[in-house]
Amino acid sequence: MTTTPTVQAAAPAAALLRLDPQWQALPGRAYGSRQPVLRGGLVVAPLPRGLDVAALDAGLAAATALPGPLPLPPHTPAALALAQRLLFWSCALQRQALLPVHGNASAWLPGPPAEASAPQRVEAALPCATPRAAAATLAWVAGALQAALAGAAPRPESLERLREQLQADRAGGINTHRFLAAAAQLDLPVTPVAGNVHRFGDGRHACWLDSSFTERTPAIGTRLAQDKVQTAQVLRQRGLPAPVHALAADADAALRVARRLGWPVVVKPADTDQGRGVAAGLCDEESLRAAFAAARAHSARVLVEKHFDGSDHRMTVFQGELLKTTVRRPGGVEGDGVQNVAQLVALAQRGAELQRRSRERGRGELLALDEEALGLLAQAGLTPQSVPAPGRYVALRRRANVSAGGSIALVPPEAVHPDNRRLAVEVAAALQLDLAGIDLLIPDISTSWLESGAVVCDVNSQPQIGSSTSPHVYAELLRRLVPRGGRIPVLLALGAPALAGALAAALPPLPRAGVLGCASALGVHVGGVPVAGRLDSAFDAGQAVLAHRGVDAAVLALPWGPLQRTGLPMDRCDVLLLTPPPPALPEGAVREALRLVLPHARGVVVLPQAMRGLLPAGFGTGSAPRLLFESDTAACIARAARCLEETCHD
Repeated sequence: MTTTPTVQAAAPAAALLRLDPQWQALPGRAYGSRQPVLRGGLVVAPLPRGLDVAALDAGLAAATALPGPLPLPPHTPAALALAQRLLFWSCALQRQALLPVHGNASAWLPGPPAEASAPQRVEAALPCATPRAAAATLAWVAGALQAALAGAAPRPESLERLREQLQADRAGGINTHRFLAAAAQLDLPVTPVAGNVHRFGDGRHACWLDSSFTERTPAIGTRLAQDKVQTAQVLRQRGLPAPVHALAADADAALRVARRLGWPVVVKPADTDQGRGVAAGLCDEESLRAAFAAARAHSARVLVEKHFDGSDHRMTVFQGELLKTTVRRPGGVEGDGVQNVAQLVALAQRGAELQRRSRERGRGELLALDEEALGLLAQAGLTPQSVPAPGRYVALRRRANVSAGGSIALVPPEAVHPDNRRLAVEVAAALQLDLAGIDLLIPDISTSWLESGAVVCDVNSQPQIGSSTSPHVYAELLRRLVPRGGRIPVLLALGAPALAGALAAALPPLPRAGVLGCASALGVHVGGVPVAGRLDSAFDAGQAVLAHRGVDAAVLALPWGPLQRTGLPMDRCDVLLLTPPPPALPEGAVREALRLVLPHARGVVVLPQAMRGLLPAGFGTGSAPRLLFESDTAACIARAARCLEETCHD
């Protein structure tokens, strides 16, 4: 069921910049945004002469640690300039909090600019991941701009409260955020499905992703990969290098296993990922018991494993191909011969890279002189006051995961021995995983594992792809998973529900045995067959037909009136058919509907000659969209059908 909630986004009552008390959340796309928007208005009081917008941007950039926007075009009215800054910083702060907000916001004057001494109203549409997060950010930026106009800086504690609030609305994990950003870069349509699952593309060209789980990732392989005991069993059956380990019911049993395998050993949960609860290089009973207790906090099943001395590599495999290899080093500090360990840790904590990782993962300090770090220092004969020699690396973490403060570096493809490349591919194939992260311990990645020995210590069916070393991989995966840019030809018709049937009747059979999906308030039809029950609105019907995997092209008929409550079910249409709006609909509402829809028309716009005067001045004068005028509605329907057919042939 389609709903259009309103959200509070009010600034202080005495502000020079006053937001409407309530902004409307549209569930569909609108005003050129590729995602849902928060729609509302603001009133800007008369501003000081010579308002320095660049100075406002500089102040907010300093407060938020974000780059400022590009300069505004000359002669932008002051009220519009301030509104555009409000929207820019609202989007930027949401993106900084890893909320998937992509594309540009829109701001416009509903009428001619007011006199300098009079308040000016500005209308706006803000892309949003969730209405709550967008409204909270909008209100904070309004307050920050108000403070800046009064010569004050934003209060850091208020920004921290906002960031904490935004954490609750983050997309599920770093992978999801990066895939959504890559989709925006590639201009792929994206629609939330349920939970953390998103649909990339429409109709027959769609693909579902849940973080780095693809719709082709097998459930059986995933289940096996999530259990380290079963994973090792599968690898041994294929003659691949699996670790030697055993389950331990308690700390005493763990000690017996360690003595049987021989020190040093590794203790870890049998069914967790991201290195949680893992302790490597254990050499005595005391550290083993502590590690067992830590692992038991994560899982009832704890493994004791023979330690293998080698460098920790993550090898990412997709559909039988090694995409990349990285080498990981446990979190720690490098000596400079001057500063002691405690000073080096404090310096690292202030570094941009660790702060970025902490912010992305919603955690505190990833590197600290905690119990684990102090124990490793003691093993190395050091204390927090020790001054390591220049270049000496002091490990403060037992595991090399980035989530634990570890560092990561890309290995050039030519440095990976062909046998090791084949090993990673074979491991993924053994578990029948289409996308997998293979954690390989090996002394030298450039030497064959058949000569040096190696151990596959873990297989991840939902691997972190990693944006710091190879951000391009997200886009590369989407190109391979989502055919033809995820697009199907779409004809959007504004008018009566019967338009969908009339357009379908006017269309000849689609090329290449394509299947036409039609949606309107009357229902959803695919290939002329009803495939859904009566939905609440034409908007819901449009969403349903675009989600159908059997559809090669779509015709969506939406009424004029509800557009301002729902927006559009898609972010782009190849053909836009405009038919005369109902006589009872005020001209202002018609013009607002056109303002909402026209930025989404990318091919042609077909309309009766009599409607020419409703189009905004200058619209259609560029290369796209093309305007095609016909004498009446019947001729428009025939012309729009021919245009869709041509698009399908293309």
